[in-house]
Amino acid sequence: MSATSSYILEKSGFEKNNAELLLNETLFHNANGYQGIRGNFEEGYPEGFDSIRGQYINGFYNSYKISTEEWHIGFIQEKHSMVNVFDTQSMKLWIGEEPLDLFQGTVTEYKRLLDMKKGITARSFVWESPKGKKSGFILSGWLLLKCFHCCLLITGFVL
Repeated sequence: MSATSSYILEKSGFEKNNAELLLNETLFHNANGYQGIRGNFEEGYPEGFDSIRGQYINGFYNSYKISTEEWHIGFIQEKHSMVNVFDTQSMKLWIGEEPLDLFQGTVTEYKRLLDMKKGITARSFVWESPKGKKSGFILSGWLLLKCFHCCLLITGFVL
């Protein structure tokens, strides 16, 4: 993982490691002050892998009362947490009759990017399916900085 500037985070190489995936979901999140999206794989993870899929909108909170045995100045009495709203990033991609699944087959040329200044996340890779079909993918998402309510997901592939 490297930072090419103070606003860009890049990672090369794909690891089928659940702890690494969870860390990268956090590191490669995208947010614009109004909404935030965790850096999950759009196509999802296989059974048995943990993931915290999330899209959050600032202003929607769950509130909880906190009770303590003793109260002192500075103790909080209420907790607020952001609500995980609808999931707009999930998609299933198929190459012929085979679903895209990075955990099956072979992944090469894997790169991941977060540009915090432009509000862009991107993944690119070449995937060879278990049946030998080879395809290149670019998955990119934008959270617009001037239109806080807007997000865009673009998928491109080469067969």
